[in-house]
Amino acid sequence: STMDRWVQSLEEALAVPAHTLSGHFMALRRKHELGDGRHIIADHVVRSPRICEFCVAEDGYHKFKWQVAHKVVCSKHVAPFLDQCPACQSPLRWNQGLLSGCESCGYNWGTRSMADCENLDVLARAQKQVVDLDALYRGYLYSAFPSGHSFWPRMTFPYRAAIHFELMESAYRLVCDRSYNEAFATQSPVSTEGVLEDVVAQLRYENISSIWCPISSSDCHFKPKEVVSLSDQPELVIPKKHHRHFESIRPTDIADGEFLSRALGITLSELNQLVAQGVIECVSSNQILRDRVFSLHQVNQALDCLFSGALGNYVTFDDALSLTDAANIAEKFGFNFIDCVAWCYAGELLFDLSGSGRPLSWIRVNREDLVDLCHSKFEQEDSARFLDRLTAMQVLGVPENVLNHLGRKGVIPSEKWFGPGVMFSFETIREFLRKYQIARRESVILGVPTRELWDRWLNANPTILLEALPGGHTIGIIQSASVSEAA
Repeated sequence: STMDRWVQSLEEALAVPAHTLSGHFMALRRKHELGDGRHIIADHVVRSPRICEFCVAEDGYHKFKWQVAHKVVCSKHVAPFLDQCPACQSPLRWNQGLLSGCESCGYNWGTRSMADCENLDVLARAQKQVVDLDALYRGYLYSAFPSGHSFWPRMTFPYRAAIHFELMESAYRLVCDRSYNEAFATQSPVSTEGVLEDVVAQLRYENISSIWCPISSSDCHFKPKEVVSLSDQPELVIPKKHHRHFESIRPTDIADGEFLSRALGITLSELNQLVAQGVIECVSSNQILRDRVFSLHQVNQALDCLFSGALGNYVTFDDALSLTDAANIAEKFGFNFIDCVAWCYAGELLFDLSGSGRPLSWIRVNREDLVDLCHSKFEQEDSARFLDRLTAMQVLGVPENVLNHLGRKGVIPSEKWFGPGVMFSFETIREFLRKYQIARRESVILGVPTRELWDRWLNANPTILLEALPGGHTIGIIQSASVSEAA
């Protein structure tokens, strides 16, 4: 393991027999992981040596907890951990002289007076009280890249000795100091422009505000401090594999899939379907969908292109639907939310921008136009397409027991496999819907309550295939030949 290799290297550097330190360090690690529940970040360790000079002067050995990245102050001496000599600023190295003093200038550890800083004592208390280390880690990354917005989890801790203490102090303040957190979140250095500008700023504010923890902040009273504009260090936050984009894309324009899906108000799966449809361009594709990278500038351009097809303010729809409501209707024809967006993008479906919220929530479409387009697409759909059980239930608007009932009657035969993995050909479902109408399905399409529609149909004495299974809700299946009369 990483810990075993680290201990072995330390034993070689100190020229001590093998396994001399293993037991001691493993005991410390078990205490660190199990004693206070902080094993979440136990592997986020600093590779270069760090020490408390006063502990080394007293005890004569190195402690593993000094290497844990989120610890910056010795709880015993309330002194900051050192990664360089305080006298000559030479970086510390893993060798036997590490425990005796600085090899460059001869400074002996612990000979200077302890630092007198009010916030060191508060930091020491914060180290003990902060339990949500995931929030602390997010605070560190936002402190390293204040103008950023996406949260990029890293396998290795982004450590830079010269600014680590400053960044960790800011991270602890974001978790424990509400006034600092609020000031940091509202300084709004985000440089994104266009349609997404306000949305990105709002999401960044929400992300940073969520870092503050009222439980951890008790008894941690930092001295009031203005938020100093920390310099952006995007290379510490954005994974190295994406640094190649820095030449063509501003770091503040680089977004991960999770953040962009939240900005658009859709799921990560729907975002990747938009990429597949060519509506949104992905600057770095990856088989792992959540690892894909996007340019906010390019997404803004795609949204501008989409919104350019909107009708003017002078046009209003009698029965306007949001894309989410439109998707509920499209499902009854075997389509989905992404298809609705693609139809708007291609100019096949008229829309206006009378909605509110996230950008895609601005779009409103007319029910009649949508239904007509869905009917047309439904008739043109590939007959060889297969629908799984869940999709067939969505298209028909019936629960599983009704689908099984229709299958046993031979009205809707399955084309492939049986049981949970059953598949139906699209042509089978289409032929059934040409012969029969389902009140539960039509009520969604027409925007009419199921029972009201069913009562209307019953007035025309239609040929009924199924009203409801025993003890079930009204399904209402009749032959299509009597629908026009019933309507």
